[in-house]
Amino acid sequence: MKDLSYLQMPLRIDSALLKRVLGVECEGASFDGISDVHGHNGNALLTFLSDPEFVDTVNANPCVAGVFCREPTRALLRDGIQPLVVDDPKFHFFTLMDSLAREYCAQFPNTIGRDCVIAPNASIASHSVWIGDRVTIEPGVFIAAGTVLADDVIVRANASIGVDGFQHQRTSRGMVSPLHCGLLFVGARAEIGYSANISRGFSYRHTVIGADVKTDAFVYIGHGTEIGDRTLVCAHACVMGHVAVGSDAWIGPNSTVTSRARLGNKSAVSLGSVVTKDIPDGERYSGNFAIPHDRFIANLKSRLN
Repeated sequence: MKDLSYLQMPLRIDSALLKRVLGVECEGASFDGISDVHGHNGNALLTFLSDPEFVDTVNANPCVAGVFCREPTRALLRDGIQPLVVDDPKFHFFTLMDSLAREYCAQFPNTIGRDCVIAPNASIASHSVWIGDRVTIEPGVFIAAGTVLADDVIVRANASIGVDGFQHQRTSRGMVSPLHCGLLFVGARAEIGYSANISRGFSYRHTVIGADVKTDAFVYIGHGTEIGDRTLVCAHACVMGHVAVGSDAWIGPNSTVTSRARLGNKSAVSLGSVVTKDIPDGERYSGNFAIPHDRFIANLKSRLN
């Protein structure tokens, strides 16, 4: 894929911006990005902490430099983290995220490469879509802003890609539904199946579909998920947000992978499985909730005897 660094959204969060958007006074604030507690997309990130149970995760992340938190949590933060004490950390974080997306989200003219085949009734956003060479886009496809398709990608009929993900946060001040301003990258020779739905990412974590990945019909892939090269995702699979899937993996039909799970290289998820924890490289998991396949078969046989 060509150099697409110009598509990235530059971001600087300082005291003036926090005051203007949120009314929060925070002298000397200076952050180079916004992220959840796991983020590594900058050297001085701003995040939030609603539950002190996760303070160890925040303190262990060297990239975190500021935290929206309540007063009792302030004393638990390590040196070097600036507390931004507010009444509802979740509200302030996602309101800021939404505001930044609306104000600073990069927009660029559409680019369509050579020798593409695009159905007349395919719908492509008026801006911020980058399409490489020899891409095929079948009838009824919807491509939203923030989508990047590398060379030789195939998007099958009625797929919707680059759409905003399902992100709605209940707060003490009502529901906050932040706009997505990240990108969806689809690697070379990947194929997106019929009626698939793939979300774009947030500014701090893009959605990435690797080279030669093949997804079947009615697959759902949530925001911020990264799928490694040559992985196969079968029909009706549901891969939730911020999942990390290695290369050469296999996700079976009607399976579900919970948010933030990590599936290793050459791992496999059996049909109908519900994955709630990480799967090591080369292992196959089965069942609901999914466990190593050999254990699953042994348990099944024991019940039949």
